[in-house]
This record gives sequence, C-alpha cells and structure tokens, in this order.
Amino acid sequence: MKRIYSNYPNYEFEGIAEQAEKEGLSLAAFQRYCVMQYMASKTESGYSWAFPYSVRQKVPFLKVGEKFTVADLFPDEWDGFTNSQKMMLAKELVKYSKDNPHMCSIYQSAPGKTTVYIKPDVTLSFTRRVMRRE
Repeated sequence: MKRIYSNYPNYEFEGIAEQAEKEGLSLAAFQRYCVMQYMASKTESGYSWAFPYSVRQKVPFLKVGEKFTVADLFPDEWDGFTNSQKMMLAKELVKYSKDNPHMCSIYQSAPGKTTVYIKPDVTLSFTRRVMRRE
C-alpha cells in the first residue's frame, strides 16, 4: 500500500484533529476520508467508495427488529473493502449507534467478535417509558 505524508501548520492541525475527533476517526482515517470525498466529487466516472457516512444512509431503511452487522449494510461491496475501510465503517456504526439509539442499538457484543446491532421499535420503547412514569 502506498503512503502520502502531509505537513500542517499548528492551527490547521488543531482544526483537523478536532474535526477528526468529532467524526470518531483517527487523523489518518479522517485525512483519507477527506481526500476520497474530494475525489468522489471531482470524478465523473462514478468513482465510489463506501464512506463512513454511508452507514447513516443505510440504517434508516432497515426494518424494525432487524438484526444486522456492519457487513450486512454493504453486502455487495464488503469483500472488496480493505481492512482499514472495514474498521472505519465499523467505528462509524458504533458512533452512530451511540448518537442515535432510537435508530440502532447493540444487540450482542463480545470482545474480538463481530458486534450485532438491532433496529429498535421506537414506539414500543416510548410507550414503556411513558408507562413507567405513570
């Protein structure tokens, strides 16, 4: 795999580091993401790479109660992804589930194993909360 090295003044580096943290990505992963976003926006040949934000686009279309892994969200592309891309997508799904527990939550997790998520029934959980308050 080829590498590209970049140098930034302190003020740019601090901004990049802050944004990478907000996105839940390492500095290297965030830099790669930004470059690939730029490439995708400039290429008319339909260059496509499953950016982490693809996770956010796919989860809302799952059925309530459906169990899934990050690989299930990309059935056609998964085998073609590098390990780095797979890890980036997995990290984005973890972040997405923490930020949006009404959209997906962890169903089953064990160290060193694939995490299984579930799309919760929001109306059911809302009903349970209301009933507990009464």
